Amino acid sequence: MPPVLPFAGLRYAAPAAKLELLVSPPYDVISPEEQQQLLAASEHNVVRLELPVDEPGHAGSRYTAAAGCLQRWRDAGVLRPDPRASYYLSETEYSYANVTVRRRDLLAEVAVEPWSARVALPHEHTMPGPKADRLELMRATHLNASPIWLLAREKPPELDEAWSAAESRSPTVEFTWREEQHRVWALDDPELVASLQRAFAMADPLYIADGHHRYETSLALKAAEPQVPGVGGVLAAISWADDPGLLVLPTHRLLVGLDPQLTLEEAETRWGEVFHVEYYPVWENAPAEQLDAFIQQLASSGRAGPSFGVYGLGQPDLFGILELRGRKPPPGALPPERSDAWKSLDVSLLHALLVDPLVSETGRPREDVLQYARDPHEAAAAVRQGRASVAFFLNPTPVSGVLAVADAGDLMPEKSTYFYPKPPAGLVMRDLEAPR
Repeated sequence: MPPVLPFAGLRYAAPAAKLELLVSPPYDVISPEEQQQLLAASEHNVVRLELPVDEPGHAGSRYTAAAGCLQRWRDAGVLRPDPRASYYLSETEYSYANVTVRRRDLLAEVAVEPWSARVALPHEHTMPGPKADRLELMRATHLNASPIWLLAREKPPELDEAWSAAESRSPTVEFTWREEQHRVWALDDPELVASLQRAFAMADPLYIADGHHRYETSLALKAAEPQVPGVGGVLAAISWADDPGLLVLPTHRLLVGLDPQLTLEEAETRWGEVFHVEYYPVWENAPAEQLDAFIQQLASSGRAGPSFGVYGLGQPDLFGILELRGRKPPPGALPPERSDAWKSLDVSLLHALLVDPLVSETGRPREDVLQYARDPHEAAAAVRQGRASVAFFLNPTPVSGVLAVADAGDLMPEKSTYFYPKPPAGLVMRDLEAPR
């Protein structure tokens, strides 16, 4: 495991009751509409540091705008550094599918090392555009406004002891945001901090759940500006793989602009040797509950073996569930260079057997054909409204599958996982220029 270190967090000085107006989601899940809503929520909302906007008529000015904003907030006392290096215990309580669950994380500084060091293991590919954007922002602000999200297998006993000690006193911060109850305890007792630091030094590697681009950006900044005191690390929220509050949701696939002559009937003929298809009628003006029932049926089928939902291809009155014949792909259908862990994942099978061949047939750039939707209702609506030719629906990738692919040194298809709910930006920030 890379060093997991305490740090003096930079936090909002506002009362906890106002934090719901000041924090934001991480940059990569903020839509343009939501960005405007966050800007309007408060003149001090962290979106101005996490996802800044250009000044009118000055393209590319958003990075210096964020740096200026950060300095003004510090000068005015809007943001204040904690007096001592601390670990931060974070608890998130939320409801999903009418069940209330709780996840417990640790916020810390984690040292960044090249992937070859195998101390923090990736599971997804990265793209150059987001990394270039994050690097420009970090060079301008020297700030981690939001944590990357890491997973660990084993929880050290010292952390359980820290939680027991924390529960005996009131949280340092407590507030409700988007129907999530957030509590944070700052742990700055020197003996407790030293005990935790020793425990993490003997732990297993960490796995990146969310934040591959920001991790690689931190590596790039470390090489570019080695003189910055905190450039060797990154702000991270660490969750434990067996935490019942750790939820992984699927990201569904949309294909745009396919040949209109490719009908669902023709596709079934193509796929017949590989898939068995079960169809369900879609009512006209179908209520949301009907799609929910299809997704539940997909989950039921997925418990027996790889299964996918399909909707579209000129057939808006049918929802299909595709099941692999024999519950396994035909011999030679998957790339031989891939690991067994990769080959066992639904999302890998979907891409290798259906999505990638269809994208290739178009002869167009992948990014022009393949889109993503986390909400199945949005995916179905895109097909009904003619914005997509077909939607493929996935079951979630299990956490064990993510860890197995990373252990094998392999990488999953892009957007294979959506860990939820994401730690908010602005809850505890990390100043790279703070003395160490």
